[in-house]
Amino acid sequence: MKVVFLIFSFVAFLFSDVSLADSNPVSQNSVSDTAITGFVKAKIAIDSSIPGDDVSVTTNNNVVSLSGTLPSDQDANNLINMVQSINGVKAVDTSHLSVKRVTPPIDDAAIAAKVKAVFIKNKLVGKKAVPLTHIQIASKAGVVALSGTTGNQSQIDNAIKLAKQIPGVKDVQSTLTVDNHKEKVRTKKMAASH
Repeated sequence: MKVVFLIFSFVAFLFSDVSLADSNPVSQNSVSDTAITGFVKAKIAIDSSIPGDDVSVTTNNNVVSLSGTLPSDQDANNLINMVQSINGVKAVDTSHLSVKRVTPPIDDAAIAAKVKAVFIKNKLVGKKAVPLTHIQIASKAGVVALSGTTGNQSQIDNAIKLAKQIPGVKDVQSTLTVDNHKEKVRTKKMAASH
């Protein structure tokens, strides 16, 4: 059944006459809700790390709504990260998504996942990179905590600004610091290029 659905989703995507890989904002807005829904369902069907048999997907105005029950909060994080990272998706509604085993509340897990996804999107198609490998993201009661190191102060400022733009984020607390070694290497590279 999953194979048939996967083929159907792929065909629907092909007939939508858009490319989800295109980073052009105009074409992102032209991605149809049907194509997004089909693409999300296809990715769930082929990704063995996401148990999506009990998850329903709908899309309205490029907002993907997920409903159903997942085994754990990690499964919810994986699903939300995957959906949020798809070009053309404006937001992910998880208000009807539940999990059987929850460590933090699903809202906080969803917020942290959304922050990570925005950082990933910004790194891939944005103009100001945020180094994800050295930033830890946590959320409690809607307050996002950022910790770790970055290469310079502008990356810290950009990370805080991006996190504050996520719906549901009440505040951002940052203990991010500039790794002086990275800043020295960047300064040396800039000096060498002049």
